[in-house]
Amino acid sequence: MPRRTSHPLQIFRLAGDLGIKSPGAPTEAILGYCDGQIRAILKEVGPCGTLAELLDWVANKVETTFRMIYTDRDLADVKAEFIEKGEAAFVKLESDLGPEVFGITYRRLKRERWEPQFVSVIDCRGEKAPRSYFTKWHEIAHLLTLTSQTRLVFRRTHSEISSSDPEEGLMDTIAGRFGYYGPIFHPGISDEISFSEIERLRNQLCPESSQLASIINFIKYWPTPCLHVRAELGWNNREKRFLDQGSFSFVERPEPVLRLVKVTPNDAARKPRSPLFKNMRVPASSLLHRIFIEQIDYQEGTESLSGWTERSNATIKIKARLTGDGVEALLIPLS
Repeated sequence: MPRRTSHPLQIFRLAGDLGIKSPGAPTEAILGYCDGQIRAILKEVGPCGTLAELLDWVANKVETTFRMIYTDRDLADVKAEFIEKGEAAFVKLESDLGPEVFGITYRRLKRERWEPQFVSVIDCRGEKAPRSYFTKWHEIAHLLTLTSQTRLVFRRTHSEISSSDPEEGLMDTIAGRFGYYGPIFHPGISDEISFSEIERLRNQLCPESSQLASIINFIKYWPTPCLHVRAELGWNNREKRFLDQGSFSFVERPEPVLRLVKVTPNDAARKPRSPLFKNMRVPASSLLHRIFIEQIDYQEGTESLSGWTERSNATIKIKARLTGDGVEALLIPLS
């Protein structure tokens, strides 16, 4: 059983407020609680063809409506609309939607009986636009986990500070799980995992989702094992310390080599544990190294992990492409 201290107290409290008994794994218990709500919605409304459709159904069930802000004029219009309806909280809408806030959900205090309890304002201005789909699901995550106490307060999404806030991090996890819900997208898979298959699913099931979020989350919840890796030029820890400390001009500086800067196994590939790890040097014999050195846009191939480490001789299939200053790849275990 996992140690209780391995989870933030804030998450244990949320689980307790929701009436969830989770002595060792509150995050998974809360995800299970949300999954039960999603499945109940699907059972009630019937077959769901796309993730975008699921989003609309769940938003309706948790009683929120989305207001999309594409311009400052949109912001002014939404503010005026709800102030006129007596919703005093909207007086602060401009300041609430600061540079680090992508979305905010207000509980309506002055509404008709037939109107939803909440309004979720999604900021799509400038660089925030690609995150609109994920932001919607983040706001829904808050509503899926509201308790009798928190139903009296407003819920906000803070992009930059959420990584240090356990509850905001949990909301992101919930958003990723259900924004790319396996029971919806798994039946639509028509081929082995690939960047092109992920893009096809995005266009078909959730076109509002960004390409980056789709890659991260479709891979994470893909039904078969896969590792998502990225390689860039870098130094090992000893070399980094040497460079950070500074050195005499006559001392030769270490040259950067191609290393894994990201190694993310999906849920289906977590056992057994992969022998690849962050900052691991990419061997010159690897397809990833060749693609980077020769600047090949895209290539597939198979290779043995024995070229990477003595700990494994497993065979993997690689689908790799140049992106930015490095190489991004899908690694599929074959044996």
